[in-house]
Amino acid sequence: MSDLFTMFLAQFMAPIPITVGIAGAFFSRSWWHVLLTALVAAGASEVFLRMNEAGHKFDLLTFLVGLFAAGLWAAWFYWIRLSRKKYKEPPSGHP
Repeated sequence: MSDLFTMFLAQFMAPIPITVGIAGAFFSRSWWHVLLTALVAAGASEVFLRMNEAGHKFDLLTFLVGLFAAGLWAAWFYWIRLSRKKYKEPPSGHP
């Protein structure tokens, strides 16, 4: 269990999921774009973080943990963007 939490923290604080998650949430117009952003971020993280290892094979657990971490970043910033948009709009009924 400790190894899984350590892996999650490493994926959560990696710059690729953070950057892709924030950019994807900024440009997302729907909730399913957030899921697509998380898939792209997890795939890019898996490729770039493991590229230097010789003989590395795809690890499903690492990918799923990266997917969850990137999904948290994307969903968090998507929620922030929606809440800011909601408070910026004037109340209805006022000219």
